[in-house]
Amino acid sequence: MTDVTCKEQMIIFIQYYCRQDEKVKTKFLSVESVLDQSESCSANAETLFKVFCTKLSELGLDVTKVGGLASDGASVMLGRNNGVAARLKAIAPSVIVVHCVCHRLALACADSNSELKYIEKVTSYLTELWKLFEYSNQKTAVFMKTQLSMCNLQLLPNVKKKITKKIKKACKTRWLSTDSAVRSAVENYPAIIQTLTQLKEKCATSAGLLHHMNTAKFLSTLYILHAVLPKLADVSKAFQRSLVSFSRLKPCLDSAKAALKELQTSLSPVDHFKDAAKKLDENNLLQFEIPDRVVEEMKTM
Repeated sequence: MTDVTCKEQMIIFIQYYCRQDEKVKTKFLSVESVLDQSESCSANAETLFKVFCTKLSELGLDVTKVGGLASDGASVMLGRNNGVAARLKAIAPSVIVVHCVCHRLALACADSNSELKYIEKVTSYLTELWKLFEYSNQKTAVFMKTQLSMCNLQLLPNVKKKITKKIKKACKTRWLSTDSAVRSAVENYPAIIQTLTQLKEKCATSAGLLHHMNTAKFLSTLYILHAVLPKLADVSKAFQRSLVSFSRLKPCLDSAKAALKELQTSLSPVDHFKDAAKKLDENNLLQFEIPDRVVEEMKTM
């Protein structure tokens, strides 16, 4: 990864069997500044492998006894001929190489967006919304004040306490982030629209986001994602457990598939969308018409 100072870092975790506790444990091992620890000018496979071997040697660990390697799918790590995994296999032939299952699930979900272009746009709008508030304390203050005002008027759903929440960042390679971003957008949609309306005169980004997000299509898609993504998040969390039992993964996958199929025939996302639109309309916050075709499209997605 690259940190905020643009230094390329190699983060290493280690999983091992502890005889004393008779348990498999996963611990943080180190963070290495790749280019500072080598003569190379690039974080290529040779450099990463050298840094990895050097660190294990410093800790008195024999690299030839490494049993497995889990990584993202970058070619520098898992390249068949010259990746770090291939170099490790050359000195430890029995090593088991795994492309992180959570990362693969996230990539599969992201790739499915290419067939549903508008969902990809929704994700990009949520990311831009996060940037709008994250990089401006003044805009964040306006958003927080709007949230408090709407909490007093009970216009934000499921809010029992008068607290403010930040918008979450949606990122394709962070497997639970899109679910969090969609959930925060659904919970704070009235406050988001009201804030963007206040900022649109002085901020072109706010005006653009308001134009795209204050529509029936955006809101309906948001509610579809709000119904679907938690099912995928449950699968990702199952894969992320420190101890994974393969006998439990298949029922988890089967349950997720069944839940998604049930959503295809269920009208719950449609009903939630209608309820939200009705509440917005009752409080004069609905600034768009809802064509019948939008509801019909939700039923067929």
